[in-house]
Amino acid sequence: MGTESIKDFLSRRDPKGYYVIPAKMIALNDHTLTKLIRDSGAIVEPGGGDIIFIKVKSRSKASRLVRYLMLSKLLAM
Repeated sequence: MGTESIKDFLSRRDPKGYYVIPAKMIALNDHTLTKLIRDSGAIVEPGGGDIIFIKVKSRSKASRLVRYLMLSKLLAM
């Protein structure tokens, strides 16, 4: 998975203030993840190929999403 950590993902924000989390497209098939996305009010955008971007404003919700994606091996690098 490389040396990326949760802290690395939370240190970057887009110009509108969203934390942008890259995930594998197959992550959308994960019931628990889709519930986390829905409950956090996150926005899901296609990233091209087999990648999606999950955008969320809250740091704690972004942390929860990144942690789950890492443990599920669904985080895209």
